[in-house]
Amino acid sequence: MNHPTWRALIMAGGSGTRFWPKSRRSYPKQLLPITGDDSMIRQTFLRLRGFVPASSIWIISGEDHVARIRRQIPEIRASHVIGEPAARNTAPCVALAAFLLRQEDPETLMFVLPADHVIDDRREFHRSLTAAAHVAVKHDALVTFGIKPTVASTGYGYLELEKSTLQTGGISYYKLRRFVEKPNRAKARLYLRRGNFLWNSGMFVWKTSAFLKNLRRYMPENFRALERVDWSRPQIARQQLFRIYPRLDATSVDYGIMEKAENIYAVRATFDWSDVGSWDAVEPFLRRDGKGNVSRGKLIALDSRGLIVDSPKLVATVGVRDLIIIDSGDALLVCDKTQAQKVKQVVDRLKSEKLSRYL
Repeated sequence: MNHPTWRALIMAGGSGTRFWPKSRRSYPKQLLPITGDDSMIRQTFLRLRGFVPASSIWIISGEDHVARIRRQIPEIRASHVIGEPAARNTAPCVALAAFLLRQEDPETLMFVLPADHVIDDRREFHRSLTAAAHVAVKHDALVTFGIKPTVASTGYGYLELEKSTLQTGGISYYKLRRFVEKPNRAKARLYLRRGNFLWNSGMFVWKTSAFLKNLRRYMPENFRALERVDWSRPQIARQQLFRIYPRLDATSVDYGIMEKAENIYAVRATFDWSDVGSWDAVEPFLRRDGKGNVSRGKLIALDSRGLIVDSPKLVATVGVRDLIIIDSGDALLVCDKTQAQKVKQVVDRLKSEKLSRYL
């Protein structure tokens, strides 16, 4: 199923601080080949092949990354790669895209996708997107994708579903009861036992008109600011955005809209998924030896187990366990695998010590 008013938005504005030292301000996670030969953003683009044409794909990223993205994905029109005047989180990013797409068709259906997920089963991915499109149109709803939990994770937000199961195209979907913030371990275990909780994937589908209606209601200042832009004249609009955008309320779509809106549905994803949020999450995607070590580059591991190594140099280890070793050339990270989420604190420390050359 395809339709001329289907449009995909790839959100590529993140900084990827948990992937330091490879991920930097000038070259963040989504522009890097973290889990394969292609960068994460190019993988996201390739995943959409056969679902929407390249001419129907838009990317919004940091202003400094526009040129690199255009080089990495030359199939997309240069005018469809938009640089944000300032980093203001996902709600302003999606709002900017919605106002741009409204110029084409107020009823455009938007598929909103982060640039840094890993999804291998493209066929099931397309099938789930199509199901979500039907739900969004049928119910004039905001639709998100839920991932079936495999462990009691405290690293994801959760979606609490209504008990009744609905179907479209052989795929289950649900009225959403509420969004739940990242829980503690006890609550995560409870959610896993109950069975009506899914991980929040951060992917969405909706009609442009439905999103803008909710933006007007729940983030009215952002709506009014962007509504004043003269979108019919791109050069003038760009100048206006540079004045307006840095003052927009910097919040996520989840906080700003989805947790407050009333008509929300969740599609149970039928595809494999990982948000690859920190170095420990790359383990399934790299070459593994017989002792559970994974590496990109040459590794000699003597009496060493459970290592994650990414280095252009030869790395040799003796008698160590469960370490992350990442070499970017000018910086080296050595981290206990259970502490991978704390890599962001290294970046915070670099900022506080004004070591900008390493950011």
